[in-house]
Amino acid sequence: AGEYLITGDLTIKDITKTVKTTVNISINGNQATARGQTNIKRTEFKIGNSSDPTGDWVSIDIPVTLYIVAKEQ
Repeated sequence: AGEYLITGDLTIKDITKTVKTTVNISINGNQATARGQTNIKRTEFKIGNSSDPTGDWVSIDIPVTLYIVAKEQ
């Protein structure tokens, strides 16, 4: 249990970027739950680059929430 820095690859539209974020992990019996949040830049994944490249309508920074549950079997 506690706070951890995790790193992973996120792929959107065949573009893969390494993402790092801090998660809080809690353990209850045989179940561990990780929760965290990070931001991605949508333009790095070619999302809205032609319709709103400057972020006038949709923010360039998009929040991504992580919620992971793992159970021992």
